[in-house]
Amino acid sequence: MLETTERGWQWVAWTWLKMAAFAGLGAAGTFFYARQIEPRWLDWHTQRLTLPSLPRAFNGYRLIQLSDLHLTAGKYPSRAQLRRIIQRVNQLHPAMVVITGDFVSDLDEAGQRSIAELAALKARDGVFGITGNHDYWSGVKGVTAAAESAGVRMLNNAHQVIRRGGESLAIIGVEDVWEGDPDLDKALRGIAPNTPVILLAHEPNFADVAAAYPQIMLQLSGHTHGGQIRFPFAGPLVLPDLSSRYPMGLYKVQKGSHTLMVYTNRGVGLAQVPLRFNCRPEITIFDLQSGQR
Repeated sequence: MLETTERGWQWVAWTWLKMAAFAGLGAAGTFFYARQIEPRWLDWHTQRLTLPSLPRAFNGYRLIQLSDLHLTAGKYPSRAQLRRIIQRVNQLHPAMVVITGDFVSDLDEAGQRSIAELAALKARDGVFGITGNHDYWSGVKGVTAAAESAGVRMLNNAHQVIRRGGESLAIIGVEDVWEGDPDLDKALRGIAPNTPVILLAHEPNFADVAAAYPQIMLQLSGHTHGGQIRFPFAGPLVLPDLSSRYPMGLYKVQKGSHTLMVYTNRGVGLAQVPLRFNCRPEITIFDLQSGQR
C-alpha cells in the first residue's frame, strides 16, 4: 500500500503559485502592450468604396481621413510623430485630406504647435476639417483659428465644391453635434441639387439625420476611437455619447430608397484613457469608385 505524504499538497500549492505568477506577468504584459505599443501602432487602412452617384470624372478619387488627433502635451502623437504621419500622407498623393474633429484634448502650447504642423499636408483639392466635442471643451474659436492658420479649411455648416471638367463633387461639414449647432440645410445651401455630397460629421449617429438627404452619399465620422479597448467577442468596453449605432468601420443607412454610406474612423490619438487594446489607431485611405457607366 502506497504511503501518503504532504508532498502532493506542496506540489499543488507550487502549481497554483506558478499559475498566479504567470497570470500576473500576463496582466503586466497586456497593460504594457495596451499602454505603450498599440496606441502607436497605426493602421493605414485602405477602403475601396463604390459610390453609385459619384461622377465618372472622380473615379479613383483618393481621400485620406484623419480623426481625433488629440494634439496635446504628453499625448500621442507628439509633434515629431505627427510630422512622420504627415510625411506618409503626402507620399500617398491624396486628392483631398479631411480631419473629422477633436484636433486637441487641450489647446496648450504643444497642441498649438502641433496644429501648425498640419500646414505641411499636401492635397490637390485641399485639406478640410470640422470641430469635435473636445475642440469645444478646449475653446472652439482658438482651435478653429489655429487650424485655419495651418491651411485647414474648416467646414462648420459650410461646403466646398470640387470640379473635374464639367462634373462636380461637394464636401460639406457640420458643427459638432454634441456641443455645436449642426445645420445641414445651411451647409448644403448653394450646392446644385444634382451634385453628390460627402459629409463630415464628428459624431457618427448623425447619420440618422443625414440619411434623409438623398444628395448625401457618404458620411465620414470619428469620435468613438472604436472604444479604444475592445474585448474579443464582446466589443468595446465603453463608447461616448452619440456613437453607439455606428461605432467603427463601414455601415449602410437606409432611408426609403436612399442608401447613405457611413464610415467611422477609430482615430489617431487618445481620449481620457491612455490605453488601446484590440483597437489600433487608424488613418483611412479612401479610393472612391464611380458606380456610373
